[in-house]
Amino acid sequence: ALGVDVFFGNARFTGPDTIEAGGKKLLFRKAVIATGARAVTPHIDGLEEAGYLTNETVFSITERPSRLAVIGGGPIGCELAQAFQRLGTQVTLFHKYGHILNREDPDAAEIVQESFRREGIDLLLGCSPSRVELTKEGKLVHYSCEGGSLPSSSTRSLPEPVVHPIPKISDWSSREWISTNGKGSW
Repeated sequence: ALGVDVFFGNARFTGPDTIEAGGKKLLFRKAVIATGARAVTPHIDGLEEAGYLTNETVFSITERPSRLAVIGGGPIGCELAQAFQRLGTQVTLFHKYGHILNREDPDAAEIVQESFRREGIDLLLGCSPSRVELTKEGKLVHYSCEGGSLPSSSTRSLPEPVVHPIPKISDWSSREWISTNGKGSW
């Protein structure tokens, strides 16, 4: 009805207006490459043992956590941080860069970052978790920030936390921007 056909699976461009998908040759006027994104578990000591949720599994929880640690200040991490904060969870967002949404327009990212501060999201920018410890009170997140480790204040007790891994786009994670030179392809 809208003139959009969706095909799943492996495909390859065979010409400026043709693609081969699933053994079929397809003609197109415009093509969209939608690879999707998958959460990748960061290498943090104790994370596996303590347990965590990803952006794909976080909605399996049946009760709102009182506290939440989000790792990664990209679009997915920011979306989850804001949603849970607005639902009444106290959110701490760790991001290894000096500001959130570091791949987006800096002015727009600054507006979002200031909004997060006003909403009460605890932003730990330039900081990365180094270890997660499961204690009888909950999960304890140890972290370090640019310029070295922080002293005793560098742990956060998270009685009912969810730790969100940093999202990564397929195998293209090392590219700052994904683009194509195919006319009519995005």
